[in-house]
Amino acid sequence: MNRLRIYWDSRCLKHPGTGGNAEVPERLLAIQDAINKSTLLKEAEISTANPCSIQDLALVHDEKYLQFIQDACEKEVFLASAEIMLAKDSWTALKLTVGAGIESVQSIQNNEMDCAFIAMRPPGHHAERAKAMGFCLVNNVAITAEYAKKNGFERILILDWDVHHGNGTQHIFWDDPNVFFISIHQENIYPFMDDRPEHSGGGEAVGKTLNVPLPYGSDGNDLKQVWLEKIDPTVIQFQPNLIIISAGFDAHKLDHLAGLQFVEEDYQWMTSKVNQWAKRFQAKIISYLEGGYNLTALANSVVVHCETLLKGN
Repeated sequence: MNRLRIYWDSRCLKHPGTGGNAEVPERLLAIQDAINKSTLLKEAEISTANPCSIQDLALVHDEKYLQFIQDACEKEVFLASAEIMLAKDSWTALKLTVGAGIESVQSIQNNEMDCAFIAMRPPGHHAERAKAMGFCLVNNVAITAEYAKKNGFERILILDWDVHHGNGTQHIFWDDPNVFFISIHQENIYPFMDDRPEHSGGGEAVGKTLNVPLPYGSDGNDLKQVWLEKIDPTVIQFQPNLIIISAGFDAHKLDHLAGLQFVEEDYQWMTSKVNQWAKRFQAKIISYLEGGYNLTALANSVVVHCETLLKGN
């Protein structure tokens, strides 16, 4: 049994997001309700986080860009590049969300936990160094990975299974041989950039990016085939000592923003495979909520993901 910490904070509900039925506060409420009905409250630690600092955000983002985002939150504008409404509380929400990743790294170093799931928002994997995109303001997983690098982690795996390609994360670590980025996503959908198998990293990091685009309609059987043929061998060769997951659940067959056909059992299967890597390489796991917009599918998939992290097999 792993020591699992789940981060959830009601202050993240105050970030308006998209409105309608996409990246909205109700996502976190659905997750909270599902966790409350599961056994996770008895077996996992539920925690809030402290806000990160500007210096933490600046590990991967330009300072002028961060000032722009802070000003935009203060003015409560519609941010067209990210397709979201901002509020004054959006700035607090993003600092809390990143803060959970920073605290997870610290807790891992202090041997206080084995894995974390960060059920907070806004999401982050589309955010570039100086541009908000796709509901994302700052890149949560990238900041967490960079913080971990500066604190002794030498081989960091970022596994992105959101249905959309993690362009921001890929670009931030494009030339970094110490961070191996893998993206499993649907082909030919947003964000329409650098998401093909031939995009594999630059400089000394050639081969440290692995893109696995799946055709429309692909299901769990297709996932398992590419995982066993392409993903598993490359991770085993890399031997990560920290695993960070961009855990989007919008590849679920009930999600309306894309067209893959995953179900809860597929997220359980992937999580189990990540657990096996963690055991093999004595690595810890930090998992960040990204997409997932059908509330029922999202909530059920998150519970399965967390229960599997907790079991450790």
